[in-house]
Amino acid sequence: LKTTINFTESAMNTSFLDSLFIGEFTAAKQTELFETLTQVKFSGQLLLTGLTGKQWIFHLYLGHIVYATDREHPVRRWQRNLTVQLPQISTFPELWNKELDRTAVENFNICWQYQLLCSWVEQQKISREQATKMIWSIVVEVLFDVTQARGVNYELRQEQSLPAKLAAIDARYAIAEV
Repeated sequence: LKTTINFTESAMNTSFLDSLFIGEFTAAKQTELFETLTQVKFSGQLLLTGLTGKQWIFHLYLGHIVYATDREHPVRRWQRNLTVQLPQISTFPELWNKELDRTAVENFNICWQYQLLCSWVEQQKISREQATKMIWSIVVEVLFDVTQARGVNYELRQEQSLPAKLAAIDARYAIAEV
């Protein structure tokens, strides 16, 4: 296994953890991968890279999705979902910077969007349910994008983990919606 995580022998009984490349990343293969990560209670990042170089990041806590994003257009996705899910929150990045200035540097580097949601819930600008809807919507979008990839490489990074402060999404339900 060439990932950054060491699984025990009993946890490596699935072919997904034996290989870094997954051909056609169908819903069944996605479900199997996420179920395996849930079984081993993986916390950290699942980094998927398509054959074209596009990357998606799933932040997991004990195998459940806490947040997801991509490296190509994270701000566009964030703004689009803010407009739909949280219309009372400004979509101007300049105003987010003020919020982010109060975020610890190590948290900012992991996932600034998630940190903003946590901050807004703490400040009671949005409810936990609104934050969960926002996260759900983004996770479903990212999964839809991943489904379009012909093949993906994956990497597990255990060192960067987000706490499940807002939501812990069962990937099976999100994949079913996609």
